[in-house]
Amino acid sequence: EQLSLTDPLTGLYNGHGFRTLAEHHLKLAHRTRGLVVAVADIRSLAEINASHGRDEGDRALVAASQVLRETFRASDVIARLGDDDFATLMLDAADDTTDIVAPRLRERLDHHHRAHRGSPWKLSITVGIVRVAPGTHPAIDDLLAQGAAAAAAERARVA
Repeated sequence: EQLSLTDPLTGLYNGHGFRTLAEHHLKLAHRTRGLVVAVADIRSLAEINASHGRDEGDRALVAASQVLRETFRASDVIARLGDDDFATLMLDAADDTTDIVAPRLRERLDHHHRAHRGSPWKLSITVGIVRVAPGTHPAIDDLLAQGAAAAAAERARVA
């Protein structure tokens, strides 16, 4: 049963595990300060795979999962949804959570780059953040779509 909820490469939840837990937490959101969904993608995975091979691409996915674990709290639900797409459900999120996530992610990426200077590739992650308004009950797929759109807008802004 555990294997059906986790991604074998990264050890994070998979899409099924994430949706199962997210739907449960969304039902309980009214009891918390709020929820935030962050959708992240590895901007350079296709390039890493093409230039350095699939094994290096897998190493990049594992590295990304570690950076995300270091960025978010242990109580947050972090998942690899597929290929280079990740999502995090931040539970009991304070109002300033959306302002904290992107700088913390940049800091963790900088730390990763310093620690892996000899790597043949550079890890690049873009994140889109969506706050679940109190008293609303959006579908998790709608939140993921909003987060993906916000990540795409951020990717376009940075490019």
